[in-house]
Parts: sequence; structure tokens; C-alpha cells
Amino acid sequence: MTMPDLGHFWDGRAAAERYARFRPDSFHRLIVDRLRPILGDRLPLDLAVDLGSGTGQSSRPLLSLARQV
Repeated sequence: MTMPDLGHFWDGRAAAERYARFRPDSFHRLIVDRLRPILGDRLPLDLAVDLGSGTGQSSRPLLSLARQV
């Protein structure tokens, strides 16, 4: 069995667009919904950090929890 030649499948803007298009969006809202009751009266936070943010899809929902992301 030989592997197909994918060329530079993960290189460049097209790869980022594919990643953003097919990555589920609802996952991020679920995490934020779980964090909200845990953080309670500490909200809004001064700062939330999304490590390894990639496309930023995880960063946007954090804005509902913090003044700065």
C-alpha cells in the first residue's frame, strides 16, 4: 500500500482555511459555558490566554469571560 502524494497539504493559507472551515465551532462555546459557573463572581477576568490559538477560533469565545484575550 502506498501513500498518496499530498504535496504541501498543510502548508500555506489554503491549509489554514481548510482547518478553520472544518473545525467544529460549538466546542468552544461548550467550554466557555462550563467555565462561567466555575469562575462565578470573578468575571469578567482581566485577561484570558489561549495558548496555541492557531486560527483564533478558541480566542473569540473567551471575550465573553475576559476584558482582554
